[in-house]
Amino acid sequence: MKIPSPNRFKDRSVIRGVLFDAGGTLIEPRQPVGEIYATIAAEFGQVVDPEQLQDNFHRYFPLQPGLAFPPGLPLVQLQQLEMGWWRNLVRDVFADQGPFPQFEPFFIRLYHSFESADLWRLIDGVVPALEVLGQRGLILAIASNFDSRLFAILQNLELSRYFRTVRISSMCGNAKPAPQLFKSVLQELGLKPEESVHIGDSWREDIQGALGVGMIPVLLDRHRRFIDNPSLTDGQIIRIERFEDLAEIDLLQHSINDRQ
Repeated sequence: MKIPSPNRFKDRSVIRGVLFDAGGTLIEPRQPVGEIYATIAAEFGQVVDPEQLQDNFHRYFPLQPGLAFPPGLPLVQLQQLEMGWWRNLVRDVFADQGPFPQFEPFFIRLYHSFESADLWRLIDGVVPALEVLGQRGLILAIASNFDSRLFAILQNLELSRYFRTVRISSMCGNAKPAPQLFKSVLQELGLKPEESVHIGDSWREDIQGALGVGMIPVLLDRHRRFIDNPSLTDGQIIRIERFEDLAEIDLLQHSINDRQ
């Protein structure tokens, strides 16, 4: 069954491009972050409470400044800034867990561990949906608040080949919901906002961000967190709960060739 498009999008141009968020949309950690942190901390002699770490992560992550640095930095300098951003966050996450003499070697081990496919999994249904959208002639890209480790993660999970370009906030100068990241992808691909869809799991960064530049937002609400949001109940936003539903959205039903 097709998922109808909200009335506000009925008269839009032919859809040519689909942008995706990465973390929480295409990929997610295989275990809760608190468990991963606690497991690696134990290698350095630190016994901590994984549930408390999980709570701390969710408390402090939104308080961090945007994961974004000036464009055009040398890669080594960029990676140092990215590590510093995460070091500050992880230090806050562990602040109530007592002294941690081995914090720095632990952090370096933790940081590089997240480059590995071993700590990540694909969201269910991602690959079949990407295959279908690609076969319909749609241009696929990523616009994500992420750091440069994303390139290795996508490569290790064999996702890179599906996307025309991958843009991350740490190299763009601004993080979503600011418009620069979206606009940089659209400009590179020669897409207009009104002929482009953005899919993500965050209301602020993805949905409000996409609306702010005139794109069509699709909310991936796998855990039904937003089911009672007024903007959904009045049909203003496209919402799906499974990646498999993506290819059934009315706007994305046909190939580019079929619409010409």
